Amino acid sequence: MRRNKNVIPQQDSGVFNLSISDLMAGLLSVFILALCIFILSFTQKTAVLTETNIKREKLVKHLEKVLVDRGIKVTV
Repeated sequence: MRRNKNVIPQQDSGVFNLSISDLMAGLLSVFILALCIFILSFTQKTAVLTETNIKREKLVKHLEKVLVDRGIKVTV
């Protein structure tokens, strides 16, 4: 058999595309995890602020009651 020496072997570009897609999938997962952490942190801080406002409201109501009982006119 005779071989043709002029034939150029084709390069497989699929390996490059596979590595880029793996890189993009990894970056996407990192960004999704960062977003989840941000959302959880935001939710916890919002809950703390809401709890603080509830405590503040109870304190103001209590002070209003005490001052009214002592005869001081209070407007909240």
